[in-house]
Amino acid sequence: GSSGSRSGSGRSGGHSSGAAERKMELRRRAHEALDLLRDPACDLSPDLGALRFGDVVRLLHGDGEALVALCTAPAGCSQEAEALVARELRSSGRVPGNFLAVTAAPVEDGVVGQRAIWELYRANPLDGVPGDTVHYGQLLRLGQRHVDPADRDSEVLLVSEPPSRGGGSGAPYIVFGRPAGYGHPDPRAEEKKAFDGVFRLMPCLAAAAEEARGAAPGQAAALMEGQPVDMRRPAMLVPAAPFAHLHGPRVVSVSTNTKVVGCARFREVQVEAVGGGRSRELLVEASAMPQFASGDLPAAWRIERLVGCERRMAACEQRRAEAHSGLPRALLGRALPSPPDHVRAGAESSEGARESNFARWEHLRNSLLPKIRARGGLGFSAFRKALAANRPVVTGHLLGSLVEAHADDPPGPDERFVIPIEQVCAVLRVEYKVHVADEDLALLSAAFSVRGSAGHWHEGNWEVVTQLLDKHGCSGGKGDLVDADLFADALRGEPSPARHRILCRIYDRLQEDAGVSKTSALSARWVEERLARALPKDLPGASTPELMPEQLINALPLLRSHTSITRFHFCRWLSDTCFHLPTHPAFLDRMKQVWGPFPALVSDAEARLWSLRSRPPPPAMPHMPPFVGKFPPIAPGFPFGIPAGAPDRGDATHAVGSARGRRLGSRGAAEHAEDDWRPRGYP
Repeated sequence: GSSGSRSGSGRSGGHSSGAAERKMELRRRAHEALDLLRDPACDLSPDLGALRFGDVVRLLHGDGEALVALCTAPAGCSQEAEALVARELRSSGRVPGNFLAVTAAPVEDGVVGQRAIWELYRANPLDGVPGDTVHYGQLLRLGQRHVDPADRDSEVLLVSEPPSRGGGSGAPYIVFGRPAGYGHPDPRAEEKKAFDGVFRLMPCLAAAAEEARGAAPGQAAALMEGQPVDMRRPAMLVPAAPFAHLHGPRVVSVSTNTKVVGCARFREVQVEAVGGGRSRELLVEASAMPQFASGDLPAAWRIERLVGCERRMAACEQRRAEAHSGLPRALLGRALPSPPDHVRAGAESSEGARESNFARWEHLRNSLLPKIRARGGLGFSAFRKALAANRPVVTGHLLGSLVEAHADDPPGPDERFVIPIEQVCAVLRVEYKVHVADEDLALLSAAFSVRGSAGHWHEGNWEVVTQLLDKHGCSGGKGDLVDADLFADALRGEPSPARHRILCRIYDRLQEDAGVSKTSALSARWVEERLARALPKDLPGASTPELMPEQLINALPLLRSHTSITRFHFCRWLSDTCFHLPTHPAFLDRMKQVWGPFPALVSDAEARLWSLRSRPPPPAMPHMPPFVGKFPPIAPGFPFGIPAGAPDRGDATHAVGSARGRRLGSRGAAEHAEDDWRPRGYP
């Protein structure tokens, strides 16, 4: 018994020492200084030194001795910050594990550590912004390579989620990092989770106003949404939170200590350092926007792009020349390995040059989605059908009685398109000229495969597909099949946090038009009739819609076990047909063409909080001189079409008309101005 106890304690001691060594190694890798320098182009205008997607940056706050950088804390090195995040997640029923704490660490002597480096990813490749320049208001993600060698292929994304309580009363959102892999965000998760890691860079209006005070008239550059990001000026990092229409906008900032009254004190947490000591770092949160509307310092971040050190690159080139030219080459001859032909050929053997799985997924989306958009409005529906072209049709469930579907029923197992990975490879290569490497195919299969479906590989006409791929040298195996719909949903993504909610509201309005209950699904025949009813009459001068009702109906699945359209299929159907419409006005215009006019689908408050530019600002009211005489020569509401009140001649009719004119002139002019200047398609 004593020997067993001693052996057990020895195993426990070995395990604890191994965990301590691993923790120490993570701290060393996280704090290790990298040979990266500040890009001198950060001091230039956006025309000469534009910030682009794919750049490596770090976010700085403050100046002098108070200069801090947005960083991640290695797992287990900041127990205080991790306990705060875990408590908020656990209190609201979310999973408290698999995350990293985010802090603002002091910058010592300009040293750049790995945990302070972030890479910019484009959230939507079809956002309508030309080029790869980052603009104010454009959706983006901030990713960081994982410091753990065991998770070197994963990416840590900056995430902002609502608190467990008090979000509507101004409680700050929690900010932390979550690992992301191939296929992120997962379409099987809740739709509001898709935008937890999406942010916007917005201009710091207070800094621009302060700069404009000291500038000459007309010399101060106006910072507005839609312009390229200016790295010379601080910016606000605004989360694209799906609950913004309820809680209000948030901005990532350094957490302030609310217990201290009368002075601005930041909230500090302890983080374990490399030498075994502890460093004091600042906690980061997403505070309410009104608190920083005047441009307080906690909300301002300076974006600093990092580039490789020319001295190190010159040293590497010199070392390569010494090893592969001159006397060493003459002495060793064939024994000296030949250098790679180009950088990409040698990048596979370098750990630092390997792309993460999330980066490979983003590269696939950036390459494939523009090709699908070039096929037109029904391009994505055609892509979904091409994936399931050789899928076998199981007609057993169609021979029996049709089942009655409810509005909120999930898709059944007979409606899922399960195909081998070879079919995906053939569609991408033959139809869209996109070559997918074997490593990417393995990642795609692992992300979207259906476990236990390898036994159904023989079903369908897959032999023709494999023979086609053998000509191109594609190696395939009879593994688990891939869910084609899941892959297509993840590839398309969602352009904004409000689109899914708007589609659900349209489904509710159609249920009211059809006279069915909230739990009953819409009939496919009624939807077809409703589309034909909204079609404009064939009159001279009438506009023709881009998609006819027959084309829209053909985009739906043809063989199912019921004749209804559930809410899930309705949202997927319209999301596929509107995937190429990134802006909110274009989406509302398409919905008006398809379904006709609806009441307001999005309120002005929701459009403002979601940053949905639903209409251009109305022009300023013209300054009209006073008139002399009985009748005004021009209506007081010109050019908004507001009729002027009749002159008061003493009779009751004219008195009523005059009062109505005064009411319109006082409070109705702004309302008519908004209505008349709305773009076409606004509900």
